[in-house]
Amino acid sequence: MDNGREFHALAVIDALTNLGVVCEYAASRDPNDKPFVERFLKTFNYSFIHKLPGTTLAKVHQRVGFKSEDEACITFEQLNEMVHVWITSVYHLRPHRGLAGRAPIDVWKESAAAFPPTLKCNAEDLSIEFGEFAESALQHYGIDFNTFRYVSPELLALRRMLPAKPKVQIKAPYENAGVVWVWNPIDSQYIRADNTDERFNNLTVEQAKLVKREYAASDPHQRTRANGEEMIRQKANEAMQSKELKTRKKGARQAHTTSKSANRLPRAASEPQIAAPLAALTFEADELSEFEVESMDVEVNHER
Repeated sequence: MDNGREFHALAVIDALTNLGVVCEYAASRDPNDKPFVERFLKTFNYSFIHKLPGTTLAKVHQRVGFKSEDEACITFEQLNEMVHVWITSVYHLRPHRGLAGRAPIDVWKESAAAFPPTLKCNAEDLSIEFGEFAESALQHYGIDFNTFRYVSPELLALRRMLPAKPKVQIKAPYENAGVVWVWNPIDSQYIRADNTDERFNNLTVEQAKLVKREYAASDPHQRTRANGEEMIRQKANEAMQSKELKTRKKGARQAHTTSKSANRLPRAASEPQIAAPLAALTFEADELSEFEVESMDVEVNHER
């Protein structure tokens, strides 16, 4: 992995360990420790990103007198879609010197036929493992965490089986403040505990904290779920109009505008997850979605 501080976080290490992944870090300022990743990023930047309006440009001398903000016109959702199309319709289909002139998708198909890829766990398991990791005291009423209270019948039953004043390990999903997962050391599995306040279900932790603060200062007779959602939209929109990058990032978090939320397809809670058989997955070029990007084959002229 990269040697950034965020990858040394306890939540990341614990999640990867539980998934059976050994954490190894590249040396600082040594791109040769992860050459394939660095080479892809170079191709990604020069073949795609730096050809889009609003790029910050790759060379320092090109940035003199150039303001990328004046040409920026692509939204996050549009960029997310364009990246997916570039990878599937351009990068995967063109020959690579490192693959002896073969296209990556052809090499992948050949390898997948010989060694069919298998998923170690489903999306819900990954969401649990990559939640915030913490230890919390298990009280007679449940668990206090992130200024919220969580409880469930299974959790209270677990408390009766543990020694006095027990502490438990929990995983708190960042994208849903309405639930935490508590590790049951007896059965070696996670127990779900729900937020005692249903208003915070399906809100991110940051959104839930914002709503809680606004509720505390609002009229008690006007506190509804709809008002809470309107608070989030209003605060997020105000922050994203700010000239400060830090404030705009905060607004994006409040609006839950992330690559994870953009890529996640809406699915009903009662709808079961059904894994598609390997034979049903095809990757033919004519089945890939088309997305016209005029700047893909020509450099953007930044001269004034």
